Order: sequence, then structure tokens, then C-alpha cells
Amino acid sequence: MPPKGATSHPPKPPSNVPLSAAAQQQRANSAGIAEFELPKTNLTKLAKGSIPDNVKMQQDVVLALLRGSTVFISYLTAAAHDQAIDRSGKTITASDVIKAITELDFGPADALVPLLEQELAAYRANMQRAKAAKKPSGPGRGKGPRKSTGTVQGEGEGDGDVEMGEGEGEEEEEEEGGGDGDDIEDEGEVAVGDESELVEDDN
Repeated sequence: MPPKGATSHPPKPPSNVPLSAAAQQQRANSAGIAEFELPKTNLTKLAKGSIPDNVKMQQDVVLALLRGSTVFISYLTAAAHDQAIDRSGKTITASDVIKAITELDFGPADALVPLLEQELAAYRANMQRAKAAKKPSGPGRGKGPRKSTGTVQGEGEGDGDVEMGEGEGEEEEEEEGGGDGDDIEDEGEVAVGDESELVEDDN
């Protein structure tokens, strides 16, 4: 019998001895669940929002929700990744997640899938509204100063049209509406970034 207080564990190798390639690979791939946990504050807010105000959650309940939701999200992500691989895709899409939900058979999928599709449609509508609100309005629409690379065709002849080099600016004119060159600016104003000068007749 070993003496009292002695350990029967084998001695650890010295720290200056390099690890084998297999040990290094195992250490690199041994990620615990704690490394993939969802943000605790966000999960707690979601959980408290779905229960009555007079109910208190113990710390063990929060930890169980955190670990359970992390495992569920990881499992769902793996199933959605399999769906993406089946369709020869590299990116997980919303349809892959919905197919994975029906494949995993978590209760009645016919009740969960319509709810997910409704929430997805609402999310996409919110994103479209935010994108439309972010887009500036008016001429130029936030493209920065317009640079003209063209030259004026004969100052005395024609009506002072500016010829643009190799189709530059054509799509800007189409987006601004018209694009036929009949727009008339006030003679006293020069647009920001416009390199051409107004030519006035002294007649």
C-alpha cells in the first residue's frame, strides 16, 4: 500500500519536452462546450422576456438554458450544413435551416415551420426597409463628387454638350431620370465636383 497522501498518478512529462504531432492535433481540436456558448446576457434577456415578471430564475436554470441552447444551435447548424452539402452549396441558407428543422423532427414541424417562415419574412422586410432608409435621396445619391472626364464639343457650335469618355456617367444619367440631356441648370450655379465651366455669350 502506498503511503498516506501519495498519488498513484503517473508523473507528468517535463514542460520543456515538445508534444508529439498527434498530441498537438488533439489539443487543438479539443474544444469544450464552453468555447461555443451563446452570450449569457442575451439568453437571459430572452428567457426573462418569456416568463412572468414575478418568476425568478436560479443560476442553475440560466446555466441549463445556456448549455441546452448551445447544444441545440450546434446540432441544428450541423444538420443545416448537411442540407447545404446535399444541394452542393458551401453556405447555409434559411431554407437549409428550415429543411433541417423538419428533418430533425423536434415535435410537430408543421407548427414550427410556418412560424419560422413568417419570422423570416418579417426579418427580410425589416432589412429591406432599413436598406431603403439608409439610401440617400436626391441627385447624386451619395456617390460622391461627380468627376467629368469629357470635353466640350466646340464652344461656338451646338448647345455645349459634354461628351463623356467610354460610356462613363451613362448609368448616373439614367438613374437621375430622363438622361436625355435636356435638363437645364441655373446659369449661376455650378455642381459640386463639376470640372466644366459655364460659358456665357456676351451677345
